Amino acid sequence: MSLLLPLGLLGLTAIAVLVLIYIIRPHYQQKFVSSTYVWKLSLKYKKKTVPVNKLKNIIIFICQVLILVSCAFLLARPVIPTEKVSFAKERVAIIDASASMLADNGDTTRFERAVDEAKKLAGRTAGEDGVFSVIVAGEQAYFSVQRLLSDKLEEINDALDELAKCDERLVPIHCTYARADIEGAALLAEQVLLENPEAEVVLYTATTYLEKGKFQVVDVSSSEDWNAAILGCDAVLEENYYAFSVDVGCYGSQEEITVSCSVQNYNGTGREVKLNPQTEYFDFESNRKTITFSVEDQREQLNEPVYSFDYIFVSIDENDSISVDNYFYLYGGTQTKIKVQYASSEPNRFVRGALQSMRETMKGRWNVEITEVRKGGSYATKGFDYYIFEHTAMPETLPTDGVVLLIDPSPYFAVEGVFRMGERAVPYGTNTLLPGTPHDITKNIAIDKITISQYVKIASHDNFEELMYYGGDPMLLAKNTPEEKIAILSLNVHYSNIAIRMDFPQLLGNIFNYYIPSTVAKHSYEVGEEIGLNARGSKLDLMRPGAEEREEFTELPAKITAATPGSYTVTQYSLREELIEDRFYVSIANSESDITKEVDALPVLNVVEKTETMDKDLLIYIAAALVALLFVEWWLQARENY
Repeated sequence: MSLLLPLGLLGLTAIAVLVLIYIIRPHYQQKFVSSTYVWKLSLKYKKKTVPVNKLKNIIIFICQVLILVSCAFLLARPVIPTEKVSFAKERVAIIDASASMLADNGDTTRFERAVDEAKKLAGRTAGEDGVFSVIVAGEQAYFSVQRLLSDKLEEINDALDELAKCDERLVPIHCTYARADIEGAALLAEQVLLENPEAEVVLYTATTYLEKGKFQVVDVSSSEDWNAAILGCDAVLEENYYAFSVDVGCYGSQEEITVSCSVQNYNGTGREVKLNPQTEYFDFESNRKTITFSVEDQREQLNEPVYSFDYIFVSIDENDSISVDNYFYLYGGTQTKIKVQYASSEPNRFVRGALQSMRETMKGRWNVEITEVRKGGSYATKGFDYYIFEHTAMPETLPTDGVVLLIDPSPYFAVEGVFRMGERAVPYGTNTLLPGTPHDITKNIAIDKITISQYVKIASHDNFEELMYYGGDPMLLAKNTPEEKIAILSLNVHYSNIAIRMDFPQLLGNIFNYYIPSTVAKHSYEVGEEIGLNARGSKLDLMRPGAEEREEFTELPAKITAATPGSYTVTQYSLREELIEDRFYVSIANSESDITKEVDALPVLNVVEKTETMDKDLLIYIAAALVALLFVEWWLQARENY
């Protein structure tokens, strides 16, 4: 029990007043009677009734105390807090909007069937005067309808009709090509359960969940659903020729699948060559296999196996439930040529060996072509992507169409407004280098293990980053702007242990990767995967599949998330104003091609029991007791006066 107005208990002080009244009131009163005899009789009668009168007085006193207590409690307003559980009818419909819900049985897709079932559930909820919500679990879960009452049924149906809309290819536009964000949908559902723990959460999906928890799962799959898919494609070099391996899956049916493979720009001839198709039988137990277009098979068909290509197109021709995974593009069969020039007044095997190592390491991404200028020969300042000048072989004007690396520049060599070298110096005492600003160029370089016995001081430089030091002198500088891409290494490899350490080829490779980055890290991705973009120049353009305009990126490196499967094209210009085009392919996740997949468990729905407090008022009971006490007290008083 609790009191709404505790100050009302101050009324209990009236009990003290009542006690005081009883104390100070006279016990006998002087009365005049007409006869001594009558007085004696009265005394005699009173002596006989004293015990009864005392008990009656005590009862009256108790009644009066209880009356005062009742009045005080009436002022304090006592209540008994009780909990009232909400039992409002409420339902949350979660619609799986993943790529596997695009499976079509020839009439409708799974996603459309899920929307139709949700619409029926909304009608039943409205008939029960309930509350309804719709959560779409696509790439990122969101509310389509949030806690609308039954009188908003028309608004709910409009929202569901919007979800069911299709494009010109009869594909639902609100069903994504990504995985379903079931975790996010569960978190949104918990927002509803926080308001009403009794709400029902219904998931419309075609995925089988072994542990459903507090979800009600409605299967919207059809017995006619089946899917064949190209799950991936790889090109493997075998003795300088490419063999192609294709991962193929078949789900929901036993089928014989034929895979076709065509080579675009076969060996640089500009021709398209179709390799002999390969066929495999799939049953329910072996629903995933790898089909290989081997070098031996190519030799039997072609004059020469494939050693270069623009792209490979693999496909299957099946009337299955999902068509978007029936083909795959593989890019990267022709590496972009990078022209490197090495000019030195004293060419040495250390730089030469580091360049050869760099070329072998990068042959999977670039076709590095190295031009070495013989001692005393003339070197170019145009037409290369990467220039290396060493010792006294320093150009009067630095090239502007490529990256420039200066190794041990001549003392007092300068480029006006850029940098100026100083005199040659000999270290004294400890001759170990120290790291400067952390940088990609010095990544994985053990700077504190590099020693020198001679170097050229850098007298001044304009806005270069200082990456290595000896004492207070910078030993490695770097600048990367759209106009200037320059690195300066002021030590002589003949007077340093760097030449015999693996740090040297690592350093040259880091400089190469920093100034000439790959546009993309690989040539195939999944929908929803983050893709990094970088440029050799100051900007690049991206054309997405089905888009009408290109996206321009000037803040690089950049990151995008692919939401649509298909081929993406990236274009840019090198410093030599050469147009560079890179392409990559985005496919749906392999798990989405498996339309019969089973998942262990759904997320746990955290339900907090919410109750509403209701105060039970005791005024009527106290008032009834007060009336009863007043009646008893009046009756006793009346009997006493009788």
